[in-house]
Amino acid sequence: MMQSLLVSHHCRLQSSALYEDKGQMVFLLYIPAKIDPRKLEAEVRAKLRKSDVSKIDVDVV
Repeated sequence: MMQSLLVSHHCRLQSSALYEDKGQMVFLLYIPAKIDPRKLEAEVRAKLRKSDVSKIDVDVV
């Protein structure tokens, strides 16, 4: 679900990993310059069930 959301915003997914033991998903992707990372983060949070959202970090490099 998260992968399709990111791709729908024209983000280019480099890689993804699921660490079930840590309850963690990691996506390495390129975000188009016109997209505000904070708005994308808010949309990701809205798509997840509240119990699934313990911590979301968006690191822009």
